[in-house]
Amino acid sequence: MLTNTSKGITPVIAIVLLLLVTVGAVGVVYTQFQGLVQDPDTGFLEEVEIDFQTVTRNTTSPDTMSIRIQNQGEEQYNLSDVARMEYSVPGEQRLEFDTADVLDGVSTDGSQQQCLTDTAPNDIQEFRPGTTASCNTGVEMASPGNPITVHLVDSESGEEISSYTCEPSTSTSATC
Repeated sequence: MLTNTSKGITPVIAIVLLLLVTVGAVGVVYTQFQGLVQDPDTGFLEEVEIDFQTVTRNTTSPDTMSIRIQNQGEEQYNLSDVARMEYSVPGEQRLEFDTADVLDGVSTDGSQQQCLTDTAPNDIQEFRPGTTASCNTGVEMASPGNPITVHLVDSESGEEISSYTCEPSTSTSATC
């Protein structure tokens, strides 16, 4: 008498295996397509790595400050398109260049501003990764006891990217 003695997978084990395969497949699909579901515009601030190196007395116009900033990230930026400069003194809110002269100790000369404008130097307009750029702010050099903070701000959101406080030790100091 011949009987069929081969055993198959029981229905319970088959269901458990199907569930494990399904959960695994859903996990793989979720991780692969997660980037497509998220907002593709991560924003300038989430990718930017720009930092102030120094604020110095401008060599061509010694009464004003020059800034030196470095792109420490991996992206190239046109800073005049994505950022602006703002200034503040202790106890006051930060203001844009055009209105900064209402702050105590801040004097501006509109004809001298070159930072983050259409007339900015090429190294600001094509701010490549790893490069350092300098430009004249058009803001009068800070003096001892009267610090000025220079803020690099995202043009759209107004959020601060980086800042540098300038308070020289003497009135003839070349740097802050």
